[in-house]
Amino acid sequence: MDFEVWGDSHFAEPSRFFGLGAADAIRTVASAHPELHHVGNYAFPGAKVGDFIGNYARYSRAPVVLVSAGTNEAFAAHNRTHDGQLMTNWWHCLKELARQRNQRVIVAPAQNQWGLASVVPAMVLYRALPASLGFETIDWNPTFEEMASDGIHYNSRGSHRMASLLIGKVLS
Repeated sequence: MDFEVWGDSHFAEPSRFFGLGAADAIRTVASAHPELHHVGNYAFPGAKVGDFIGNYARYSRAPVVLVSAGTNEAFAAHNRTHDGQLMTNWWHCLKELARQRNQRVIVAPAQNQWGLASVVPAMVLYRALPASLGFETIDWNPTFEEMASDGIHYNSRGSHRMASLLIGKVLS
């Protein structure tokens, strides 16, 4: 089964400044399952769903899509640099595109316990939004020990656990 990755710095390749191992962890965990084929990683730092929805609409074809988003939407809403309703509408657009293509979308929700995320009220909304719209989500609630030193991203242990939850969900 083919799957692809879209989203923000939590899933971005380490060479793209952030990522801190999640992209590698997803590939590593998936490689233990010969029936899975990782066909692309289109995540990039700072991405909101609205930033990648156009490319997703044009290029996404895998039957399973893993998404990490919500953190940058929450920070943008908190800082009032983007309209919160518009950002929420992009999630609706993602859901409808996936439905039309018969794609299964699995979301790793944003964490709201540690670092700056713990003081941004909108983070609670953007953590809950994917599940409230009917997306499949993983039960992801990282511990302090799984957080990177910046308090927003995950260290290798956290990235590996998150990847294991995602791949487990893909296989279920």
